[in-house]
Amino acid sequence: MENQLMETTMQNCLSKQLMYWNKLSTMTPVQRLLASYLLTHSDDVVVEKFFAAVEGRPRKFPVYYDFTKHRWVGVETIMDELKKLFPNTDIGSELEAMKRWLEQDPVSHRKKNYRKFIIGWLSRSVSQKQGESPEQWAKRMLTQVK
Repeated sequence: MENQLMETTMQNCLSKQLMYWNKLSTMTPVQRLLASYLLTHSDDVVVEKFFAAVEGRPRKFPVYYDFTKHRWVGVETIMDELKKLFPNTDIGSELEAMKRWLEQDPVSHRKKNYRKFIIGWLSRSVSQKQGESPEQWAKRMLTQVK
């Protein structure tokens, strides 16, 4: 069982290295050594941040809610976008409301895409303040997507 686990881990590592092969060939020896370590010992987010830093391209910082520290992480990176999309909305108080809702049930309220969750929450909040029913809001959103 342990040998099989090691074998699948090595296969995953090799497939990651093949995926990044072109990038590895342009790096200095020290960067290659660090990259090979990260490919075997880190998750994909760390690896992608490393390659982004080496290539000099801007990194996309994830937006998420940290349930251990009870705070938002990375929201400041999308705050300008939120202010443009929802100019007459108190985004700070809405983020606090989202925080309270997330904290009510930390297990089932976890999200895969917190940026999408925030924008959805704010758009529903705006439509509710305008007196729109949830059904009307859903219909309007479906027509905007098409």
